[in-house]
Amino acid sequence: MYISFAFSTGIMLVVGLAVYYLLGDPDTWVYTTAVAVVALLFTPLSLRYSRTLMLYLFGGVRYDKRYANRT
Repeated sequence: MYISFAFSTGIMLVVGLAVYYLLGDPDTWVYTTAVAVVALLFTPLSLRYSRTLMLYLFGGVRYDKRYANRT
């Protein structure tokens, strides 16, 4: 869960900075709308990659080439 929070926070920070620099410090509703829309669009990717990273870091199962060619 904490990994997806970090991904979401990073996405929101990048979008907020992009809106600030590209649009020249617009009104608050522009920030809120842009961050909310992008956060909703990237939520599936954030959750998927956070689960993948969590399993890779803490799962304990590693890829073994010997089992790849078995049918």
